[in-house]
Amino acid sequence: MSTNRNAETPAGFNPADLYFVVFRHKWKIIVLTLLGLAAAAVAYFTQQPPYQSQAELLIQYVPQAGALTLPGSDQKMIMPDARGEDIINSEILILTSLDLAEQAVTNLQAVNLGAAKILGNAGSSNDAVAAAISIHNNLQAEPATKGGSVIAVTFKHANAQLVQPVLQEILADY
Repeated sequence: MSTNRNAETPAGFNPADLYFVVFRHKWKIIVLTLLGLAAAAVAYFTQQPPYQSQAELLIQYVPQAGALTLPGSDQKMIMPDARGEDIINSEILILTSLDLAEQAVTNLQAVNLGAAKILGNAGSSNDAVAAAISIHNNLQAEPATKGGSVIAVTFKHANAQLVQPVLQEILADY
């Protein structure tokens, strides 16, 4: 007594199954879609887009590879690779360091652009470290071109009046 199961129940998922699932749960699908669209609209209208300021910084370095002997000593100074990528990467690390951001916050306080304005809370405590962390998190530096000696530095902030002075101060302190 052998039965042929393949003839009785087709295997797989066919379009009729898809239609059944969609029409059975159509109200859940409609409600969840409307909730998602409403959440996206609220986020779009309540969150301000960050403003950004960008500058390009030329890094000049000695292009010869090899070792140089310092005058008056027996010590040798090892030069970077031929394209200078090590120097560019080192300069990017310096530009995006927290120490440089703290120095910029300190200098900006002298021109009434202190930590409270950078943090966006006029009534908050004047926390220079939190402002420096905010600058550090919103500052990007990357090589403008591969193998080039130019670094593109970008600072983003929600306040349009802060992006240029902060970036100028970062570059001046650098």
